[in-house]
Amino acid sequence: MADKVVKAAMYARVSTDKQDLESQRVEVKRYCDDHDFVLVKEYQDIETGTTDGRNGLTDCLTGARNREYDVLVVVEMSRLTRRGIGPLFAILNKLKMSGVRWVSLREPYLSLEGPAQDLLISVLAWANKFERDLISQRTKSALARIKNLKHIGRPKGIKDTKPRARRWKKKPAWLKGDTPLSSEGGAS
Repeated sequence: MADKVVKAAMYARVSTDKQDLESQRVEVKRYCDDHDFVLVKEYQDIETGTTDGRNGLTDCLTGARNREYDVLVVVEMSRLTRRGIGPLFAILNKLKMSGVRWVSLREPYLSLEGPAQDLLISVLAWANKFERDLISQRTKSALARIKNLKHIGRPKGIKDTKPRARRWKKKPAWLKGDTPLSSEGGAS
């Protein structure tokens, strides 16, 4: 009797278009080859892991629901979400309810079954969210520091030393209402 072909899907995510998905692809393809999985679908997103409704992840979960693949392979769980414990469990539960297994290449210890797996996933999801919060804090701190070092625009409280172009010492005749155009028949 021939072994059943295991159909695999890959989900890869990077936060910005300056990052590359290729390293994730290479790792997942190598894993699939080593385990005799047939990689049938690749899902990807170029968005932060805190974004709701990412197209690639939505399509991935739809593919799981339609049983287009048997196992979802990710490089690490933070690729699925960085929003914390609840959102990660929701994604994993959707996969489980669809009958799809999942594999995290950098976190093989998550392949345990039962309560130990739930505990490890909870801790990992919390750590991923914590890391995301630290990244956000560092970014905001750096932006605030840059803003304090360099002011953009005219310095506060400094008035113009020259009169502006729209100011005149003496109002032109055409502004006073003594328009020579109307008296000379130029305009009626």
